[in-house]
Amino acid sequence: MISSCFTIREKKIIDGKYYFYFNTPLNDGPGYSSGDGLNSGGYIPDKYSSGIVDKDTYDSTNIGDKYCE
Repeated sequence: MISSCFTIREKKIIDGKYYFYFNTPLNDGPGYSSGDGLNSGGYIPDKYSSGIVDKDTYDSTNIGDKYCE
């Protein structure tokens, strides 16, 4: 199985779930979605620009780190 690796550009906790973002407004790319009032900070998690992780993974990584799935 081939794994994909991404650079974490942003981390957010939304509705008690932990997300890494790979594209942000400063590094806009395919799959990034934003809008007013959609959630805390205007981010919409989607499978192309974000990934949901568990709390331990979220806490043990930093923005700028590589994340492989």
